[in-house]
Amino acid sequence: MRALTVTHAFGDYAPGDQITDKAAMKAALDTNPGHVVAVNMPKPDAPADAPKKGSKADDAKPATDPADPASSPSTAS
Repeated sequence: MRALTVTHAFGDYAPGDQITDKAAMKAALDTNPGHVVAVNMPKPDAPADAPKKGSKADDAKPATDPADPASSPSTAS
């Protein structure tokens, strides 16, 4: 994904702002080309704690709390 990073303030933009809207990018390049730089934005990923497709996260055993007897595995024989 392409975006523009503002290097010098102009209009409503401050240095460091990201412009990702295509129409806004075109307008910025048409009117203030020396105030922005083109950058490649990484593709958004799933949240870090989300299980990856095909992972065994669903097979994981729940954690036990030693202070909670109800969550401990049964030790009766």
